[in-house]
Amino acid sequence: MARLKKGPFIVLGVVVAAAVTNCRMNGVADDAAAMFGQGGNVRYEAAKAGFDGTLHLEDIAVWPDLSSETTEATRAGSLTMKTPGLGWLFAGAFSNLGISTENRGFRFPDEWRGTSGNGRLSAPAGLETLSFRADDVVLDRDATAFFLPSWLGAASLSPFDGLGCTPTQTFTAEDLTEQLELPTAPYSIQVDVTNPMGAVAEVKAVFARPGIATTTFVARYDMGSTFDPANLDFDAARLKEATWTINDEGFVAARNRVCANLIGLSEKRFQQIHIVTLRRQLLAAGLIPDQTLEDAYAHYLSAGGTLVFRTNPKSDYKQQLADSTDLVARSQLLGYSLKSNADPIDFNFFAVTPSEWNDELLAKTITNLIQQAKSLDNGSLVLVDDSSTAWMENLLLMESSTAIVDSDALPFVEGEAVDTGDDDSDVLVEKVPVESLPKAIGQKVIVTTVFGSRREGILKSANSAGATVYTDLRGQMADVNIPKSEIQSVEVHWNSVQTK
Repeated sequence: MARLKKGPFIVLGVVVAAAVTNCRMNGVADDAAAMFGQGGNVRYEAAKAGFDGTLHLEDIAVWPDLSSETTEATRAGSLTMKTPGLGWLFAGAFSNLGISTENRGFRFPDEWRGTSGNGRLSAPAGLETLSFRADDVVLDRDATAFFLPSWLGAASLSPFDGLGCTPTQTFTAEDLTEQLELPTAPYSIQVDVTNPMGAVAEVKAVFARPGIATTTFVARYDMGSTFDPANLDFDAARLKEATWTINDEGFVAARNRVCANLIGLSEKRFQQIHIVTLRRQLLAAGLIPDQTLEDAYAHYLSAGGTLVFRTNPKSDYKQQLADSTDLVARSQLLGYSLKSNADPIDFNFFAVTPSEWNDELLAKTITNLIQQAKSLDNGSLVLVDDSSTAWMENLLLMESSTAIVDSDALPFVEGEAVDTGDDDSDVLVEKVPVESLPKAIGQKVIVTTVFGSRREGILKSANSAGATVYTDLRGQMADVNIPKSEIQSVEVHWNSVQTK
């Protein structure tokens, strides 16, 4: 099987893999005790043909991540699994994770491994349901990412720990109860798999901590039209649809309050920083979020409530994902959508440098890029990432650059006369003195010198001595330093259509 990756069933996958360790009728209790118990009590009930029955474990240890040899064990007061046949094994396979059979020193029985050690598995037919439950779970690190797509966890969308009070901080389990003053109730995990031996299997998992948040994962897997219960090929399983529902029960408000106090900002300002950090992470991956998508998440960030992620992949998503390296195309193949306070919104991203340009994509990309200019506390505007020249070149090739900004961040005061051009113009233009230029950093400027020459480009910096503009000089991109004594006038171009 494939190497283990983080996903919604890491905890289950670990339990599954460990429970089937040398899973033979004459040693299951001893094997389970050796893997889980660490001195705890093990009870195995009513062994039947095909290894039917209930396995009940007390005071167990569960490793939440097989990919790391240094991961601390999770503790749970008790765990009960009910399943006939080899259901524990199926649960791990249905998670689409695969299981590393060489880690932690355990392995599957030889008769299950195939000639290569990773072959297809055979199992008795008739398995209808399987269940997994663990109560009173104490985690050494928060396991929210187990029930979210890994890239969402990386984007700090987790309602449990995610982004702390700074971009590099995450809340520990102790922080949740001490700093945020949230309830100390333990976690519970419930997983149910329906029809695991049928052509379509459904998995439901609930990961809950009362008073903080509850995440529910529901997914349906198509096992293929040539489904053969005697010769299962889990690599052929196709995800039909999946939904992650996050119900905030107090974490969002507590985090906003505590972080704002620690940093010395308003709660609204802390939320803005959170959004900017998320945007930077997406930009680092080459993606620019659609504004409606960002707004939907921002609503959850400020108000809490319910956040729903849904994926409805295209039927041939596996092959296309294997063939495609375009991040935007890959996200569209998976059909992600998000819902917070209104209708679901498709995960609509734009590439920083699309592989193929067209007029519509070019316009959307440029508009979204300039949206990355945001107001800082000192009133200046900066681009989120000015290390890439490719999209700046595209920006300068546009006939007119636009920006969507907060109206109070514009470099003029209310009531001041502003030249907006013709009635049909969507470009707001203002002539400003050099002293006002810092407020326009990141925007398109046209600098006219006393010698009559014009420099068009993106303003990188300005001070009392002059300005530095990122511009197209003799067919290539370059920084142009213009002394104040040589500047006759400066025009700053804004978008007058959409201000906030």
